[in-house]
Amino acid sequence: MDLCVRNNTAFPGAARDLEVLTNYARLMPRQVKHDPIARTVTFPLMRRALLSYRFGFLGRPIATYADEYVPAELVVRNVQECVIEDHSDAVGTKEITLIFGIRLDSNRLALSSAEELSGVHAYGLTALLTQTDVEIVDRAT
Repeated sequence: MDLCVRNNTAFPGAARDLEVLTNYARLMPRQVKHDPIARTVTFPLMRRALLSYRFGFLGRPIATYADEYVPAELVVRNVQECVIEDHSDAVGTKEITLIFGIRLDSNRLALSSAEELSGVHAYGLTALLTQTDVEIVDRAT
């Protein structure tokens, strides 16, 4: 499964699809690579396989996931600024779970972990984008 979003503004449908595909995905914070020269952020993650997808009451997406995880890589390009808050050592975990998946607004991408310690998330990332260029690709196992 591949999903690529490239545009000057984010489409609400594509942003919602990215959120559903990465909801409760597992991420290893040490493997996140931010390259300010190439203006990219790359994260390998393990996302849950999507079985079905429909819209419920008030248009909220309802997804059904398989129990197995699919290795994937997410690449974000045109990153103007990237702020990473990594408190995973304090929480005592090497792997985090993304709560609500990866959220994409018109010029901002954000993610945060489900794990926390005293109200502080174990991991959070916010990236400001000059234009939307996000790609998620499943890797062969």
